[in-house]
Amino acid sequence: MLLGSFISTELKSQGLDLGAGTGVLSLMLAQKNQKLQIDAVEINANVAKECDLNFQNSKWKKNLKSISADYLQFPFKKKYDLIFSNPPYHFENILSPDNGVNISKHSLLSDFIQFFQLVKKLLTENGDFWIIIPFFSSDQLTKLANEYGLFLKEYIYIHSKPSKKNIRVIINFSRKKQDNIREREFVIRNENNLYSEEYIALTKDFHSKDLC
Repeated sequence: MLLGSFISTELKSQGLDLGAGTGVLSLMLAQKNQKLQIDAVEINANVAKECDLNFQNSKWKKNLKSISADYLQFPFKKKYDLIFSNPPYHFENILSPDNGVNISKHSLLSDFIQFFQLVKKLLTENGDFWIIIPFFSSDQLTKLANEYGLFLKEYIYIHSKPSKKNIRVIINFSRKKQDNIREREFVIRNENNLYSEEYIALTKDFHSKDLC
């Protein structure tokens, strides 16, 4: 919800969702910009089918294409001015015995190297790449992205509550080094567990009912 709400689609025409899952991010961005054409790539065939079904049942089905494939192996034919991903969070060498969990929740460092190489290859010169990752791995992954030609443009610290800081970070990368990197903080809930005013304002267009 947060990643899709923060991503700017202004003046974008070609979007790529890497690891699309059931297509929620793509649907949110298609809602934002109805001129944006999005390719959504998902490795799990059953999930990709659900993604395609969600697209076909949406108002923006003409703008959305579900692709059942491993994005590291898929023969892309074009470049994109907007790439986004909610990737596997953990890339430690300690993997779950459940292979399904391995695919969805874990990724080795080498996988992220290939991932960043792919993004750099597919991103247009003035394009934007957005990703959400855990705060604890953000420094390492940011340095790794820099090594492969992706540079910080915007960095958003996500706090669960004012007293529970840095659960996630949302990062906007560019192929160009930025003179001024925008940094900001965002709080999801107040200490009383109610959604913050900024969360309600940011996500209101994507909820079927009012939040409180």
